[in-house]
Formats: sequence, structure tokens, C-alpha cells
Amino acid sequence: MTQNPMELQMAMQPHMMAPADSTLTKVLPADEFPALNEEFKKWAPMQGMELSMLDPMKPMVVTTMVTVGIVSGQIPDYNPNEQLDTWFQATGAANGKKIVPLETAEQQAALLFDFTPISLQAEALVEMLKDPQKSVDSAKKLTEAYMKQDLPAMLELSEKDDEHPEFMEALLDKRNADWLTKLPDIFNDGSTFVAVGALHLAGDKGVIEGLRKLGYTVTPMK
Repeated sequence: MTQNPMELQMAMQPHMMAPADSTLTKVLPADEFPALNEEFKKWAPMQGMELSMLDPMKPMVVTTMVTVGIVSGQIPDYNPNEQLDTWFQATGAANGKKIVPLETAEQQAALLFDFTPISLQAEALVEMLKDPQKSVDSAKKLTEAYMKQDLPAMLELSEKDDEHPEFMEALLDKRNADWLTKLPDIFNDGSTFVAVGALHLAGDKGVIEGLRKLGYTVTPMK
């Protein structure tokens, strides 16, 4: 589990802010800014929101907003306030279960917003806003694979679209390896329910294969 949403939001805020010399208007191409802004408005979380309102933020903040907008369009009745991780934590707490985070909100925020240099964040944002259909097509395929519970397909799609393997390695492989050092002690405390993002389950470096290598028997449940 991650930390609760309020803690995560508070931890992320300092990491979301760009240095004064690297705000959006300074790192995005000035001649393309109006066109980028028009495309951003199509995916913004609130009607009327423009890039200039987010100027102090790092490009990854905007990319995350656009990504959520694109993905939500592929999921019927999508509600951003009803996320799975939030539901699991709330349900567990309501049933008197002990909630054990696998990492801190601070670690998540640093990885998401600090790992990639701002210059590369800006390049990725410009590319996404120039060709949003590419992201729409990828989101559609990934959502279809998720709904089918097809982990190999999800991993293949993610690797196919991966233009920054070092970030994906940090986002998936290194976190999986870290979690696998913690899970045995958690299991030893008693019956345990573990919730992680679907991509963390896939592949030779995923949590499923990692647990098997540690000697656990892992079988799917309907």
C-alpha cells in the first residue's frame, strides 16, 4: 500500500514546484506555447484551466494531468475520487485492519517529480501535447489489456512506448525489488492482503515472480 491520499498530496506539493529559472514559460518553447495551451485545455482537470495558471509547476505535473484526462476517457463512468488504492485503505481501516505502507509518500513524490531532469520533462510534455492521439491510442490498448487482466500484454505495451527506460526501471523494477525485501516480514505477522499497481505484477522482475523466487507459491484467484 502507499500512504494515504492526504499524506501523499502534502508530500508531493514541494516536489511539484519548479525552480524560478525553470517554470513552464521558461522551459516550453515560446513560439509553440499558445498551441500547446489550446491542446492542454482539452484535457485539463477543470474547465477554463490554462498552462499559464500552472507556470510555477514542473512539466511532469502537467503531463500527469493530461495523462489522467486521456486515460479517464477510456474508462466508462470514471470517477477520480474513487481510486482503488483509496478504497482498499478505507475499507481495511473500517474493518480494523492494520495498514502497512510499502513506501513513504515522500519517496513517491521524489520519484515522480524529481527523478527526470526538467528539460526532459518539458520535451515529453511538448511531445504529448503535439500528438495527443498517440497517447489516446496507447491508453485505449493499455486499458483493454487491464480489463482483460492480461499482464503480459500490459507489460509489452508499456515497454513498447517506453522512451525513458531508466525512469521505468526506477518506477517498477527497483521498487519491486525493495518491496520484496519487506513483504516476507509483513507476511510473518499473519494473513496479509497486498495491493500494488497492476504493472508491478508483470514480468520476470515483477512481484509475482519475485515472490516465487523467494519460495512462495503464487496462484491466481478469480
